Formats: sequence, structure tokens, C-alpha cells
Amino acid sequence: MHEKDLKDGIHYYLKGEPEMAIECLSRYVEKFGDSDGQAHFYKGLAYYDIGEFTDSIENLKEAIRIDSSYSQYYYRLGMAYSRMFQHSEGINALKKSIELNSKNNRAKFLLGTLYFEMGDFDNATELFSAIIKSNGQHTSAKYYYALCMYYKGSIDISIEILKEIIDVNPNYVDVYGKLTDILIKKGLYDEAVDVAKKGIMNGVKNVDHIIRLVESACRQNQLDKILYLVDSIGKMESMKKEYNQIIEVLNDIKKIKKEVGYAS
Repeated sequence: MHEKDLKDGIHYYLKGEPEMAIECLSRYVEKFGDSDGQAHFYKGLAYYDIGEFTDSIENLKEAIRIDSSYSQYYYRLGMAYSRMFQHSEGINALKKSIELNSKNNRAKFLLGTLYFEMGDFDNATELFSAIIKSNGQHTSAKYYYALCMYYKGSIDISIEILKEIIDVNPNYVDVYGKLTDILIKKGLYDEAVDVAKKGIMNGVKNVDHIIRLVESACRQNQLDKILYLVDSIGKMESMKKEYNQIIEVLNDIKKIKKEVGYAS
């Protein structure tokens, strides 16, 4: 009976039914909890999937107490800690995961993002670089590596990498906003407009960077370079809401009310 609870719990988890998995695994753990790390591991995963991260951490730590030889146990514990914004604990768990499996690029990537969020760009750069060396197609690692270069002051290198990402993977929409912002800061408005327009054509729905582009162009008296982009957004049926959002911003900028009066 109890062995069936373990098998059913794992089955339900893999099937995408975490609540049923927790129910079955709880019965099993009640009987064999001190001897089966796998049961606590899957129970921890199930709690993670329903957003109960404290319970997830508790079960994953118990799985590790029973058997500390699995890299995946530490990786998933690092994931749970990261969702609780407990970066130091997450970093320690992920380091252990990588120590047990040096090829665990998922653990390296998550560890890199935690270092990045803490402003430790040197350690983050080292991890993202290692991932890229082992997998040159890892777009997210390249993206974060480019951001690290930017924050470390190597802006031209950052721009080059972000442009390369767009050329190779134009559907990676996160890159357009960041590259647009960097180009704005460098005063490269023509390039910023081109990148922003390409982003819209490739499905970018968040127009925050377009708004910043508009505001920056107004300050630099280069609105003419932006209006055709705004117009192109307005002609897209799927972007009407975003277009109206931009127009509100334009109308709030007193300096250019006359230029955009037709769009109010």
C-alpha cells in the first residue's frame, strides 16, 4: 500500500497534479519518511509547483539530510531559496549542486543570476562565460553576460553581444528593450529606433523602452526620428492599447504638444 503511494505520488507530480502528489507522498513519508530521500524530493517539487516555497525547502532539506549525493536535490533547493529571495542560502545550495555535477549548466545559470541580482558581476560573468563555452547556443547566458559587461563598463562589448543575439535569435524579446536603452544612453538614436522597431515587428508587447525612447528623443530635439515608429505601432491592430499608452506619454510632454496634436 505504502509503496503504491510513492509510485502514485511521483506519477501525479510528473503528470502535473502537484496537490494529488503531495497527498500520496505525505502518506508515504508518514510511514517511511526517515529513510527515503526521493519521497521528500518529489514532495518538495510538488510544493514548489504550487508556490509553497517554505514547505518545498523543508522537504528538499530533508531529502538532502537522507542522501546528500544528488546534485539535483541541491539545485532544486537553490531554486526554492531564490523564490524566497534568500540569495545567500540559494548560492550555497547551488555551489554544492555544481560541486557534485560540474556539468550542471542549469545550476550555473541560476547561480549566475543570483550573483547578478546581488551586483556581483565578476562572479556572474565567470559563470555565464563557462556556460557559453560549453553551449554556444545558450541565449540567456549570452544575454546576462552582455548585461554584466554593461554594468562593468564594457558598453561596446555589451552592445555587440546584444546585437548578435538579435541576429541569431530575433524572437528573444528581452534583448530589444535593454539594447534600446543602452543605445539611448550612448546617444545613438537612429540605431535605438531601428532596434525598437525590429522588436515590435518580432512580438515585443512591453513598450516601456519605446516610452523612454520617446522621452529621450524629446529632450534631444530628435522627435522626428521617433514619430514614424509611433505611427507604425498605431497601424498594428494588436498594438492599439500600447499605442494609446505611448500617446498619453507624448501628450504629457508639453514641449511637443503641437507636434503630436493629431494623435490625441
